[in-house]
Amino acid sequence: MILENDRLLIDIDLPDEGYRNTRFDWTGKIKRLIWAGIPLTTTETEAGESALGKGLYNEFCMDNPLGFEEAEIGEWCHKIGVGLLRKTSREYQFHTSYEVKPARFSHQLNENELVIRCVGEVHQGFGYDLVKTIELLNDGLVIHYALVNTGEKPIDTTEYTHNFLAFNHLKIGPDYSLLLPSPIHQEHFGEFVNPDEALRIHVQHISIQRNPTQPFFISHIFRPEPGAVGWILRHTQVPFSLSEEVSLPASKFNLWGTSHVISPEIFVKIHLLPGESTRWNRTVRVQPYSP
Repeated sequence: MILENDRLLIDIDLPDEGYRNTRFDWTGKIKRLIWAGIPLTTTETEAGESALGKGLYNEFCMDNPLGFEEAEIGEWCHKIGVGLLRKTSREYQFHTSYEVKPARFSHQLNENELVIRCVGEVHQGFGYDLVKTIELLNDGLVIHYALVNTGEKPIDTTEYTHNFLAFNHLKIGPDYSLLLPSPIHQEHFGEFVNPDEALRIHVQHISIQRNPTQPFFISHIFRPEPGAVGWILRHTQVPFSLSEEVSLPASKFNLWGTSHVISPEIFVKIHLLPGESTRWNRTVRVQPYSP
């Protein structure tokens, strides 16, 4: 499914297309963003394997599907946006491919937007109704989320987008920089994996000193603050920047990447009692940039 205007192309797989593994949400799998003919996104591995991530894939329940902890091995648990997963071990591992009973999906294409609905029928007291709308803008896109708890138990989970970014397939290196909304304090970091000291931490941005030979990772880059949060990615050889802003406060902000991809990840925390609902947006924009 394609949404496009004279500058931006958004290439989206519907729930029954492309990626069908059990980590990432199937509602609106944005597999490519192309601006004025220049790719903005890439794949999790350079081989581009379909079982892994690409583009702007988001994920719910990264730490635990709904009801996973209380379920016995062999029972089923809700992974929001995917379906029921069969528990195979005591600990959930997001990179494992689980047996799945897909949720119920539907979609509607309007003039400048794609609406996808995912209904997780009540199971073991958990149920939900998720509607994701991907709206095309003149200078980017907005992903609108609406989530309703239709079950008898509270929903406590997180959602984030694993942004697999690289401008024009340019390798990650000194021409890239990531600007952040708040000062960075390394003492707040959870994990800091920095092979070859490829990353350099500044007051309010992160630069890359050399092409990393191994994956890098920072968790909890700064403490959560009230209000919207975002990031801006720049490259000195590209005449624009890419940004994301999330309408809910961030519960954490992580950064992952390797030699060909960089991925800023803003997590939001979701707590819904039975019958409650919530909405939030992720706005991605392309803006002129001159180094």
